[in-house]
Amino acid sequence: AVLSSHPSALVIIVLGDTVVALLQVVTLSLLYPIIELLLQSSSEESALGGYFSRLLQILNLRPSFGNYVLLFLAMSVVSSAIYFLVAGSQSRFVRDVVFALRFDLVRRVLRSRWSALGGLDHGEFVTLVTHEADSYRGLLKHILVVVAASFQVALLVAAVIYVDTVFGVLAG
Repeated sequence: AVLSSHPSALVIIVLGDTVVALLQVVTLSLLYPIIELLLQSSSEESALGGYFSRLLQILNLRPSFGNYVLLFLAMSVVSSAIYFLVAGSQSRFVRDVVFALRFDLVRRVLRSRWSALGGLDHGEFVTLVTHEADSYRGLLKHILVVVAASFQVALLVAAVIYVDTVFGVLAG
């Protein structure tokens, strides 16, 4: 019930994790034409290198080692910036959910029968509410990390299969 009160934040976090994973895959994929350029003396370009060459041409840049490195650095910075925005959103989301959980627990206690609360140790109650909320916070953070890592692994496997199908299938 507490999570359902924040559906838009959860969607934004999942979409943000997906965008970050995709940008990281694209950034890592850019290493392929850079290494290819360093190791290959022929002018024949791979399909992946062709995509990045066209991207550089769209940006009015000549496909060269320096421009590939600059594109790699720019994409790394953009990916990191978006990652920090998503991480901040995750922290705010977790904080809001934990606050809502604590508020819900206290509200339920205050709405319960007072005769049942007569023997309640108030210090133990406060400790339990705090402990439960902190446990929930840890669980929620770990779930979000697992979801983000799953997206990243799936996109990396897809990129490896795209670059070299045989290697991708053997590695997967």
